[in-house]
Amino acid sequence: MTSSAQERDLPPLSLKFKDELKSNDRQLINELITWWKKQHNKDLNITGRFGYNKCLLLFANDVDTFDDIIQKSHWPKKIQQLDYEIKLPRVFPPSYSLVVQQFPKNWNELETAEELKERYPSLIKLTRMYGRNNTKLNSVRVDFHTLQQVQVLLQDKVINISQMKLPVKTYYQPIRVKKCMKCFSHDHNTNYCTNQQLCIRCGQQHSLTNNCQNEIRCANCKQKHFAGHPFCPIVQQKRKQLVEQQKINRSKLLINTSNLQYQYDQADFPVPVPIFTGAPPSLPSGNYSAVLNRQSQLPQQLASQEKQTTKRNEYLEQILLSTMSNLESRISTSISSLSSQISEIETKIDRYNDQLNTLEHDVYEILIPAIQSITEIITTSRQGKKEQLTNITKSIIKMRQNREQKINHISRNTNAELSQSIFSNVDES
Repeated sequence: MTSSAQERDLPPLSLKFKDELKSNDRQLINELITWWKKQHNKDLNITGRFGYNKCLLLFANDVDTFDDIIQKSHWPKKIQQLDYEIKLPRVFPPSYSLVVQQFPKNWNELETAEELKERYPSLIKLTRMYGRNNTKLNSVRVDFHTLQQVQVLLQDKVINISQMKLPVKTYYQPIRVKKCMKCFSHDHNTNYCTNQQLCIRCGQQHSLTNNCQNEIRCANCKQKHFAGHPFCPIVQQKRKQLVEQQKINRSKLLINTSNLQYQYDQADFPVPVPIFTGAPPSLPSGNYSAVLNRQSQLPQQLASQEKQTTKRNEYLEQILLSTMSNLESRISTSISSLSSQISEIETKIDRYNDQLNTLEHDVYEILIPAIQSITEIITTSRQGKKEQLTNITKSIIKMRQNREQKINHISRNTNAELSQSIFSNVDES
């Protein structure tokens, strides 16, 4: 049996029976649908087929059915008096997940998941998210069994972890470029391929029983790499197109969300009633009747055009409002970040200036006078080196004088620049 669930990205469930089966897949599915209708008063929209090792694969054709069948408590104990085991999908659709932000890097995901399962029983697991160079991010992906729980948390915009409330946002699945495993094209899936089987190594059509010894050649771009390599120009082009399409879809979603805030109510703004409601005066027969018909249709045409123009203007206004709100949030975030960085830099500069002033004070107020005192003591005790010590003293005195001159020169230049800037500001004003 074919299933449209594959096109909807709803993964299948598998049933593994413990005893030998005597019924086909259609009989098992019909009995399951009948039992479900009788027990839960719901119609299951499912299809299925036998897979590997006689496992029954069930495909849900809509989200409501998928929500029902992934709840193990809803299932019967036996099907046709046979014991079985349910295996849930390893990967759920992206809509069953969300992203928790501001999640500290030192928190353990397994311990936090066990704690959250007491508050959110439908929680499956927490997965740490990583950035470039395999660096940990302060975000985790949280998977749930029910779509309703995800929608409630996204509406609340927070999730409770212990006594804290962490922000949450929608989870978007990473971009994946599809690849046919038969002809290695990126335009369709393997199930819909009508081309001949190609070799993944050389991209040619030949027997696959022996190991291919041909030169490595991509079947799409003809360059020296395997088909589907991430650096293939065709793969990069497809990925870029998917990224652009995802941006467009997110923009449409943002616009639709904004539309909910600007609903037009005809009760508050009724359509104006024409002043002249009576019948038009009688005119001679002939071409006047056609003229009157066109005149009677003219107000409707004008009203329709005006309505279309109003809708178009509201649509453009909503786009501008959403764009301006995003820009304002980004600008405010950048300004706050720059302000914090500037304040940190100013703090460091002030600290370094204090250290430099302290060091200069120690050198010129303590160290050099101490050296002078030592030289004076040595001079009094050893008369033979008096001339040499006198020269050292003179050099020290000269160094202090040079230092004082430099300080005076810098202060004079600073005062001059300050006064010049003040006068220039006064002149400009």
